[in-house]
Amino acid sequence: MSHLIQIKQRIRAIEKTKKITRAMRLIAMSLYSKLEKKRLLLQNYQTIVSSLAGLVLTNEETLPKIFSPEDLGDTRPLIIVCSSSKGLCGGMNSSMMKYFEKTFTLGQQQRGTFIALGRRAITHLKGKNFKLLHEAEECTIPTIPTLARTLTQIICDADPIYTSVRVYYTHLKSFFAQVPERETLIPFDMKGDEPEKKDSPELTVDQYTWEQDQKMVANKLAEHYLYTSLVRVLFHNLISENAARFIAMDQSTNNADKYLESLALTYNKSRQSSITREIAELASNMD
Repeated sequence: MSHLIQIKQRIRAIEKTKKITRAMRLIAMSLYSKLEKKRLLLQNYQTIVSSLAGLVLTNEETLPKIFSPEDLGDTRPLIIVCSSSKGLCGGMNSSMMKYFEKTFTLGQQQRGTFIALGRRAITHLKGKNFKLLHEAEECTIPTIPTLARTLTQIICDADPIYTSVRVYYTHLKSFFAQVPERETLIPFDMKGDEPEKKDSPELTVDQYTWEQDQKMVANKLAEHYLYTSLVRVLFHNLISENAARFIAMDQSTNNADKYLESLALTYNKSRQSSITREIAELASNMD
C-alpha cells in the first residue's frame, strides 16, 4: 500500500511540474513572437545605417582613431560575453561557455577588459578570476536600448582607447538552431557592410553638402553605427534565449507526458496486483 502512495505522490509532483513547463513554454513563445515581429524592422534599419556608414567612413582620414586603432599587437582588448538572463534554456549557456573557452586566448602582452551580460556569463568570468568592468544580470526588450547605449558610452569614453572590441553572443540561425558566435565590433570592417553595386549611379562622399565639420559627422555616425551593432547583438541573444527556452520546455513537457503514462501503467499494475493478492488471501482463509 505504501508503494502505491509513493507512486501517486510522484504522479502529482510531475503533473505540477508539467503545468510549470507548459506555462514557461507559452511565455517563451509569446516573447519570441513579439521579438520576431521587431527583427525585420531592426534588420532594415541596420542595413540603412550600415550602408550610410560604409559610404561615409571609408575615408580613413574621417574615421576616428577610436574606431580604427592602429595597435597591431592588440594590447588592450575589450571582451563582451553574453548569456541568457534567466535559466531553463537547455544547452544554450553551456554551448556559449564552451565556445568561449575554445576560441578565447589572451597573450602575455595583452591586458584584457571584460564585460559580462547575463547571470551565467557573470558567474563564469568571475570563476576565471577575470575582473569585470561592467555587468548586467538581465537583458529584456525594454532594456536593450539602454544597455547598448551604456556599452557604447563605455567604449567611446575609454582612455586609453581599446585596441579591439569583441563580443561573444548566441546568433539565431533559425528557430531550432541557436549558434554561438564571436563578432569583432572594433576595428570597423566597413567592406562587409558596403551596399551591392547595381545599375544605379555610384554615390560618393563629395556629393553631399556638409553643414557641419565632416570629421564631427563621421564621429557621430561611427558612434551610432557601433550602437546599432550592439543593439543587433543583444537582440539576437535575447531572441535566441526565448527560442531555446521554448524548445527546452516543450521537450520537458513531452517527457513529463511519457513519464506520467509510465507511472500510471505502473500504478495500475501495482494496484491490480494488490487487489489480486488480497482476494487470494481471503479465498485461502475461507478454505
